Amino acid sequence: MGNRHRDKGKLPPFVPLFRHTIKSPAWKVTSVGARATFFELKTNYNTKAQNAVYLASRTGGKQLNASKNSITKWLRELEFYGFIVKVRGAHLGLEGVGKAALYRLTDCHYAGQAPTYDFQNWTGELFKPAKHMMSEDDKERLQRSRPKQNPVPTVGTPRPNGRDKHVARMTLNSRQRPNGRDKGNDLQCPNGRDITSFTISRTESSPPLSGLLEWTTPTLTEIEYTDELRRLYRCEVLALSQ
Repeated sequence: MGNRHRDKGKLPPFVPLFRHTIKSPAWKVTSVGARATFFELKTNYNTKAQNAVYLASRTGGKQLNASKNSITKWLRELEFYGFIVKVRGAHLGLEGVGKAALYRLTDCHYAGQAPTYDFQNWTGELFKPAKHMMSEDDKERLQRSRPKQNPVPTVGTPRPNGRDKHVARMTLNSRQRPNGRDKGNDLQCPNGRDITSFTISRTESSPPLSGLLEWTTPTLTEIEYTDELRRLYRCEVLALSQ
């Protein structure tokens, strides 16, 4: 009867989360994934042994149903806010198997030392994960929050000064791009040789085009069909038939 009365109200094994930890300002800005990762680390802590804890990225990914990169990001977030401190980095063991990094919980005793509560010294700076550690959802959210770089103006597009392509030697027929915008009227066309749809050819001495030229009907001259032309035509037909 005495033992039964003494054991009444005793709690089974549990994972404690201290109130002064979850009510701290740093905990309030910590992501949900980092909080779940902190809980998984707590499950590996032994109060009597006061040991360091670890969480492999593969194991954490299976337990939290997340990717390995997310586990690594959440561990860095907990380390950034001061909830955990790395005491040994990840390395390759003697058996050739990788060993996960070890962390001490700052709100628990470690190797006979009192808790340090590093998260209470948070300066207010928010955690910014590295781009290669971000998930696809985080990358998409970051892309939407960023303003568009160098938006195209509504009135024409700016054209750079100078040539569009760098060449080692300048030629006589090469022309330079005009300064300013690429959209303009006919009077702003550059002078010099260029591709044109006019039927007449321009020379260096001809004046620059100041506008559109009027279309002129070409003159047709009729040639008399003589005996000499007949003979040449017959010779050409015989040559093609052979």
